[in-house]
Amino acid sequence: SPSTLPTATPSVTSSTKPSATPPDPLVTVDKTIYTFDDDIRISYANAPGNAKDWIGIFPASPALDLNNLIAYQYLFQRIEDDDSDEGVEDGTIVFYNNGLEIGDYEAYFFENNVYDILAGPALFSVVNNTSPTSAPFS
Repeated sequence: SPSTLPTATPSVTSSTKPSATPPDPLVTVDKTIYTFDDDIRISYANAPGNAKDWIGIFPASPALDLNNLIAYQYLFQRIEDDDSDEGVEDGTIVFYNNGLEIGDYEAYFFENNVYDILAGPALFSVVNNTSPTSAPFS
C-alpha cells in the first residue's frame, strides 16, 4: 500500500524579546572645583522628558535636606509654535556666574516639579578665586 508523507504544518513560535531596560538617569558636573565667579555646567542624560524635570543645587551634607535648596533650573525647552514647554532628555544647563559661597555642594536631578530624585549627587566645590601671584613687597 502506498504510504503518504505527513503534511507539514507551519509551526508558529513566539519569541518575545525582553524589552530593553531604559538607561538610568545621570547628572554630572563639568569639573569638581569652581571659583566663585565660574559658570557651573551640569549635564544630564536619560531624563524622562517631562517639561518640569529639574536640577537642584544643595549644600553638601551626609543627608540631603530638601529645605536647603540654593538654586534650581528646569530642563524644558520652549516650543515657539505654540508657546508651550517640552521636556528634554539629554543636555547641559548652566548656572551663570554662580555666586555660590565658598564651600561644598551637590547637584541632584529631580522628576517633574517634585522632589523625586532621579540621579545624584554630583559633587563639586566652590573656592576663592583670588590667589597671590607674587610675594608682597617688604
